[in-house]
Amino acid sequence: MLKKFSIISPILISIYSYYIFATQHIGMDMYEFFPIERLTIDIINGEGTYPFSNRLLAPYVIILISKIGFDLYYSYDLFIKLFFFFNSLIFFYFLRSCKLNLLRSSLFLILYNFLICSWYGYYYYPWDFIDTILFLLLAIWIVKNKSYVYFIFLFIITLLNGERAIFFSILIFFNSFDLKSKKINFKSVLIGLILFIATLLYVDFIREYITNSNNNLNFLGNSFVLNQNIMNFIFTNWFNHNFFYSISLILIIIYFFSNFFKFNKKQINLFLIFLTQIISVFIFGVIEETRVFQFIIPVGLLLFISIHEKKIN
Repeated sequence: MLKKFSIISPILISIYSYYIFATQHIGMDMYEFFPIERLTIDIINGEGTYPFSNRLLAPYVIILISKIGFDLYYSYDLFIKLFFFFNSLIFFYFLRSCKLNLLRSSLFLILYNFLICSWYGYYYYPWDFIDTILFLLLAIWIVKNKSYVYFIFLFIITLLNGERAIFFSILIFFNSFDLKSKKINFKSVLIGLILFIATLLYVDFIREYITNSNNNLNFLGNSFVLNQNIMNFIFTNWFNHNFFYSISLILIIIYFFSNFFKFNKKQINLFLIFLTQIISVFIFGVIEETRVFQFIIPVGLLLFISIHEKKIN
């Protein structure tokens, strides 16, 4: 009986989570302003907006789904349904593999999907969904001590989906320092440096090669908007619908810092990646588009769970 519930629970939660997401975006989704048909075809044809032009994986997945016989609009809808299904299964069965019981695994999955649904604002793009799964898998790599073959494969897939693959190289840098023994793994430093350079070269090459847009942006095709984001975060967001996001970020960062000296190496790596993600969003993202925080959720939540669940820690 328990085995049947272990199968049914994540499926039911994923279905209901999609329903909540779809209901939340009825009448206010991105199709009105950025039709997925045009967005997808433009990127594949090399006519997409400059910072989007290297984010090829998600548009090609949607095109692949459309080959079954759906139009691009419904293919995107099916793409989102598949995201909630596979993302829920991966998260749930990871917790179960760490010996968490059915109830706790299900409750954490509900929390995970609640955060995903509530942090998708007005705009959402297909690569954001894939990034959420990829960074969940990255967090699992950190916790489970999986092989570098797994890591490199994940890096390549992430690179095809966008420039956020650069966080993989940053993680390798963090992982090369042992705070307890105060030793440096120079092999890891070299691997991190190679991945960092490879990401920059790939992103720059793809954008210059396939895009017809003018490059009037700065680092990795993004503008520097730190000042604007700080002003909005401090003075504006407390008086609009973004209050929830602002207070949540502050509370969770304070909570993590308060536990920092209790962290083991895995938790330190999770925390450093989480912190780097937050900083990068404030420097290069537009925090009013809350979707930019999506790829942070799996890393932050697994760190939070590891603090409370010794079986994961």
